[in-house]
Amino acid sequence: MLLHEAASQRLLRVIYSDPSRVSLMPIGEPKAWNLFVSRRHYDELIESGKWTIYVAPASPESGFNAQTDVFTPDYGTETQQKHGDDTHARLKNVFSSTESLLTAKGRGLLWQETKLLHPTLSKATFYKSVRRWLEGGLAPIALRARQRGKRKGAKHEGFHLLNMAEAVEATRSRAQQLLARGRPAFERPTAKKNGESRLRAAPIHPTLFRVDGNTLRVFTSYFDRKKRERGTPLPVLYEDMRKEVFSTPQPFGPPTKWPEWCVPSLREFRHYWNILTDYKQKRVAKHGAKTFETSARSKLGQAISAAYAAGRVGELDATIFNVPLVGDGPDAPLIGPPVVFRVRCKDTGQLLGLSVSLENASFNGAAMAIVNCFEDKTVFCEQLGVSPMVLPWNVAGLPAQLDVDQGETYNHKPERFTRLTGVSFHTMPGGRGDLKPGVESDWHTLQVKLSFRTPGAAIKAYEAEHGMKWHMRAAMTLKEFTRTLVLEELKRMHTPRLGIKLPEAMVADGVSTAPHEMFEWSVRKGGGSLKQVDETAVRLSLLPIEKASVTENGLTVKGLHYTCKPLAVAEQFSKARLSGRRTVDVVTDPLLVDRVWLIEGDAYAPSSYVLSRLNMNFVNQRSYAGKTWREVLKLIDDGKVINATKQRDLQSGLDQLTAMQEKFAKQAEDRRKQARADFPTNENALVRGQDDARLKEKNLTSPHLAISSPLAPAPSTVEAVVTPITQANRTAPTKKKSHFERLAARVESEAQPISVPKQIND
Repeated sequence: MLLHEAASQRLLRVIYSDPSRVSLMPIGEPKAWNLFVSRRHYDELIESGKWTIYVAPASPESGFNAQTDVFTPDYGTETQQKHGDDTHARLKNVFSSTESLLTAKGRGLLWQETKLLHPTLSKATFYKSVRRWLEGGLAPIALRARQRGKRKGAKHEGFHLLNMAEAVEATRSRAQQLLARGRPAFERPTAKKNGESRLRAAPIHPTLFRVDGNTLRVFTSYFDRKKRERGTPLPVLYEDMRKEVFSTPQPFGPPTKWPEWCVPSLREFRHYWNILTDYKQKRVAKHGAKTFETSARSKLGQAISAAYAAGRVGELDATIFNVPLVGDGPDAPLIGPPVVFRVRCKDTGQLLGLSVSLENASFNGAAMAIVNCFEDKTVFCEQLGVSPMVLPWNVAGLPAQLDVDQGETYNHKPERFTRLTGVSFHTMPGGRGDLKPGVESDWHTLQVKLSFRTPGAAIKAYEAEHGMKWHMRAAMTLKEFTRTLVLEELKRMHTPRLGIKLPEAMVADGVSTAPHEMFEWSVRKGGGSLKQVDETAVRLSLLPIEKASVTENGLTVKGLHYTCKPLAVAEQFSKARLSGRRTVDVVTDPLLVDRVWLIEGDAYAPSSYVLSRLNMNFVNQRSYAGKTWREVLKLIDDGKVINATKQRDLQSGLDQLTAMQEKFAKQAEDRRKQARADFPTNENALVRGQDDARLKEKNLTSPHLAISSPLAPAPSTVEAVVTPITQANRTAPTKKKSHFERLAARVESEAQPISVPKQIND
């Protein structure tokens, strides 16, 4: 169907229609593509007569056939007509999907596919054929469209269809006409009160300018800028409009703005912003999309799932409790608030699992809460000292689906867990707390209840007044807080809740709105249940995957060595020394370094896990037992820091030693050169005489290196004094002692007793 637009004098063809919108293709505009209007706006334009059905006689001059509803602007040559028909025949199958031709993205994707089928087809010919196809009412027509003249000025209602450049020129022309008349005299308005005439205040920005369709087209361009640039005030945009549209350019400096009485006023600019922009766009432009999603839009979430069965959908959420804790030490140090993870049934509100720790709000804490879901709650409470159980908490198992925030799963952590158990994770969009109102309201209730009977209104007032969270005085340890929280959870799950409307079957059976009663009824009569799983396999599936190396020292993970019996039996550690290391996948517990598990098979669908223990044969690893990875890695990093610090402190001394080495090496080289100069020889002679020279040097240096040399002083050397023999000093001859007699006498005179340590004798 062809429509005639009276404001622009152009023809529009309806090419697509559904209950919400209508798409129209302008006829005879070479650079125009189809536009979309809402169904309501389309009906209004038809009813008001601004768009009318085009009726023309079936004649070659008009190019319109009323019987077939085909408009053929035949202004091309015969060759162009034939080329268009041939191209249409080639692309007939490509144009079979009309919806893909309605958007620029769809046309781009279609062009990429068509290019593969028809490599010789040019991009320009393709888009000409698409426009020809749409203009002809999804029928082949001429490639060349007819050229029409400029559009006439639109009326007030059709301002969004006006050309921006033409609208700016028309608006400037009207303002210049008012400027040429000169400044008018504005009289202060009068009003009567109690029969007396009084002068009212004059308008702040009086103006003679009257807003029309062209002015609104200019306004909307600046309104669009405000939507793109969040936080830009309207007065700033108004001043920009005055500088860019209502001003006279100057060769130097800023343009000269025209007076306020001949241009649109700020009040009118703000007025049309309010009536032309809907509530959502105004809030998003002022505060941003994030703030609008969290605090300014309607809450349309549902607190229960579509199935309304216990165990069908669970909710996992975390919070940092505003209750400071103290340590277990005698000095009771302040350790800050705990991090709490809760898993609850979405339909009944029953608590399924709980985790309280000092770890960061990460998937590790979520995994601890999931593990607690299938643990025996009686044993769990006895470990905390909550015994006997006054009220039951006999829930064990996993729901079929968990609604979580992105921060709890990081989107990829639970893959092995999902494959093993079939429990799917549904990541909620950011800032959509209304999609899980149950778990959010539970947090508020627990925070207020554990604030020692402080009213919730008082807490909110305090936070609003001081701009900070409500905090208690630190008094409890982590275990004491966990015990208190579990007691409060037991009270909450057995207390009927106000404002909950139950189904007719529950009311008939006398079920209250307490979460525990609703959960038990759903399990008995409502088809609800929880998944029962292998505890060991689930625990391992929740642990993170790390890369390990098979080395000659064992299974090495982050620098620590582990023993693995299957790898040792297969001589993998010995082979790693000869053929090189290889990488394997293991799962580790971030809270304990004592054990890791080697994954056999696919990392995300393992066939089995092989336990590997910390190798205690390494002395440096014995002190790591019972510690967390965080603590061990910090010890290793601290050692590296100490080494770097020592290296930096000793660098000057090391440089001095290096300088001394270079000095001695130079002295030795100089001595060698001097010796070769004083005693000329050749290399062959030096090699031949090496053995004799070595023996000679050995005899000279070995006595100084003797092991017993420090035990006794070296014998003294006495020079002989020659005295001539005369008759006076002549004595009787004595018998000359032998060499052995003289040696024995000297040893006896010089011998000293040496004590031997007892342990050597033993």
